[in-house]
Amino acid sequence: MAEVTQAGDSKTAKVFIVPVKFQKKRLEDMKKSLSKKGLQYADTLSPDVTHVVSECESVDQVEKYFAKSGQKIPEAASVVSTQWLIDCLKASKIVEIKSSQVLKEIKISAKPEVSPAEENECNRNFPEWACQRKAKLEHLNKKLTSAVEVLQEFAELRDSNQDYSRALAFRRASSVLKSLPFQVQNVEQLKGLKDIGEHVKTVISDVLDHGSSSEVEEILKSEWFKKMKLFTSVFGIGPSTAKAWIERGWENLDDAQKDGCPSGDWRIAWGLAFFEDLNVPVGRIEAIAFSQIVQEEAECILPGVITTLVGGFRRGKSQGHDVDILLSHPTDGAEMGLLPKLIAALGKRGLVLIGHKEKNSFRSDILYQDFKLSARGQLDHFEKWLGICKFPKSFSTPKISKKSKPEINQPTPCTTDTDLKATADSSLDESMNELYEPKAKKTKGSEAIELEPNRISAAPRDWLARRVDLIIAPKSQYYYALVGWTGSKHFNRDARLYAQKKLGLKLTSHGLFNLEKREPLTAQSEEEVFSHLKLPYIDPADRNC
Repeated sequence: MAEVTQAGDSKTAKVFIVPVKFQKKRLEDMKKSLSKKGLQYADTLSPDVTHVVSECESVDQVEKYFAKSGQKIPEAASVVSTQWLIDCLKASKIVEIKSSQVLKEIKISAKPEVSPAEENECNRNFPEWACQRKAKLEHLNKKLTSAVEVLQEFAELRDSNQDYSRALAFRRASSVLKSLPFQVQNVEQLKGLKDIGEHVKTVISDVLDHGSSSEVEEILKSEWFKKMKLFTSVFGIGPSTAKAWIERGWENLDDAQKDGCPSGDWRIAWGLAFFEDLNVPVGRIEAIAFSQIVQEEAECILPGVITTLVGGFRRGKSQGHDVDILLSHPTDGAEMGLLPKLIAALGKRGLVLIGHKEKNSFRSDILYQDFKLSARGQLDHFEKWLGICKFPKSFSTPKISKKSKPEINQPTPCTTDTDLKATADSSLDESMNELYEPKAKKTKGSEAIELEPNRISAAPRDWLARRVDLIIAPKSQYYYALVGWTGSKHFNRDARLYAQKKLGLKLTSHGLFNLEKREPLTAQSEEEVFSHLKLPYIDPADRNC
């Protein structure tokens, strides 16, 4: 194949467009444009084709496409990107090919990193359950999992019972790909793996051959998908509300702001007002700095308190959408009363914006009411506070020495017990639906909730709004809560299903229960949780399935 870089003769040049990754209408429009500009278009890959235009990433992928029909790229033809063709149409002639427009040859070795025999052995012995195998953040098949996870997200956003099953199938396939010890270069390498279905194989084959999947590309270009992604990225908005917004004809968040918050849901009102802040990922440094503040205040209230940063950060992520902090105490029951005082202390330091406190609703009889996991997941019943906090912008670039912890709006080492009681008595109570509004007076209606966040977000400020969850667990349930709140979501789901199907036990974030004997299996460590489940211990960094 020639690497032509000079402008060619428009009369002798003949262009063939590889149809892969092109929408049908776009392809037809390009053909018509070539004809109008007096440039020759080839309907077939004939020997006189001088330019092969493709949206693939490399020459190798183009060659694979033609090889399926027994064809080869003409030796004299240049394989170029769509941008070159666009430049030709603008100039109404064949233009010089820029180096950036020449598709490169990136030969993928036909020989995998492991031998076929080793692959077959791996597939035969591949653990059935996600909770039995390791899955790191950095794995060998990211391009494949990214494509499969688009299909998963699309099914989740469609939000019907059938789509839930489809989403789960895609999630299982992605989990398998993340755990493979080799890079997939051919779908034949996936033979014998239980959760890799024909649909997924087709998508993987497209990605391997052409650099992307046409089905995935269509989803990413879909206006409905873009709107659903936008609306569900608002704090408090799920698929059903997002679909309702689209049915109203709303195109963007400005439309939602203009029409107000019909449901009166405080999360949506504040989520819209602080959308930009809440959609900037929280950095690991920020999360650690805030968890240290929580630890300091909690220790002042309840000496010996256990404070753990959980969620994706515990699994090694460098950034996340929120900060989840699990709190407990070595003495069962000592944790009672900690949460309202802790919120009051954080509020005293100017770190609390707004939130919702839930009581501990755990009862042992709940365990025996429904064994089946719902499509929405199995909620826990811990006492918790879910809300938005103010993270000083200095969190992003803190000056932390080995001898000191970051200081943020710290008037005193701890808020005093007197201050805590006064604040708790005046602004906090034990209701399930309490809103913590430090500077907004209480109202039964939603008007103040709607107006206040917009006023606060528009005012000059030196802080960012960040999502925070504070969870209180008694020590007898702590290690199960630690596993549950560490995640990942799919790791937890598979562990619960595994416990049910294989062991006849019920696993929740509150414990592992023998339903026949009606007794819990207590654990004094995470390792003991895994031991009870008859699973090898898996480090948090390996639970990213």
